[in-house]
Order: sequence, then C-alpha cells, then structure tokens
Amino acid sequence: MAILKAPAGVALTTAMKTIVQNPSGSGMVWLVGLSFVNVDGVNDASISNCNMLDANTSNAVNPILPVNTLCKKVDGVYRQKVLEPGDLIQANASADGDIFVSVEVLVQEAV
Repeated sequence: MAILKAPAGVALTTAMKTIVQNPSGSGMVWLVGLSFVNVDGVNDASISNCNMLDANTSNAVNPILPVNTLCKKVDGVYRQKVLEPGDLIQANASADGDIFVSVEVLVQEAV
C-alpha cells in the first residue's frame, strides 16, 4: 500500500490567517474549493470565521461560512468560492491545530 502525503494546506489557529489570495495582477478569476477537516479525532471544533475580503469594494468582509460553523470530530466542511484579482480568504478556528484547511483552484478564467 502506498503512503500518501497530506494535501497542501494549513492548520487553523485562533488567529485569523490568510489561506488563499488571488494576486491583484493575475488577470484571472478563480473558482476555489475549500476543504475544512477536523483532525482532532476526539473533540468537535468550530470554524470561528471564514471570510472573503473583496478587493473591488475596499476589502469589504463577506462571510463564506456562518460564524462558529461546527465541524464534528473526524468530519469536514466543503465550500466553493469565486475569487477575482486581489480577493483573499481568511479563516480561524476555535482551537489551535484542530481544523486543517486545504485549497484547490478548480477553474481559472481570464478577466
């Protein structure tokens, strides 16, 4: 049996962290898939905040998930979001290291 590497991503902490950004000069619109997984194995955890900062509206904060979205132990939450050039997504969790998020760019289209 092959040993598989963990997907590219980041463990969330209680501090807001940028998890993906479409560079302002990219000239592309991205459709991204966000996979949040509770890796604690014993306790439920929450995705405290997950927001998109919209570059077209002076970085206005647009929630992607409701505040304190529950992620049960060994379970996950998946969302897709469109990012225009300059947009970014930030998130944090109820406990350091309990939620792992990976991001996949599913589609890229020229603006």
